[in-house]
Amino acid sequence: MLLIQIFSIAISIVMILNTYLSYRKNRIGIYSVLFWWSIWTSLIAVSFLPTEQWYVQRISGVTTFNTALVIVIVVIFGFIYRLSLQIHRVDKKITKLVQDLAIKESKETE
Repeated sequence: MLLIQIFSIAISIVMILNTYLSYRKNRIGIYSVLFWWSIWTSLIAVSFLPTEQWYVQRISGVTTFNTALVIVIVVIFGFIYRLSLQIHRVDKKITKLVQDLAIKESKETE
């Protein structure tokens, strides 16, 4: 097994656990969990099955496999995941703020 495969599998496992913990802390919803788990398990599958990866490359016309590109893709997905968590957190804060303001305004009008 190549170092890049081990790296991809390790990062994917860490991100699967991170996704689960975020779900348990109610930071993300079930649809986000399913989406991100499918991304991370797909990365694990590609890492475990490099022969299928080469098959896809042959069909798509890509003849070389660039390790740096794989690392960049994994890092980008990691950043996208972190950004989606932050967006969800901000959305929850805005919702709470709007609810608090609505309650305050309704008490003032009474």
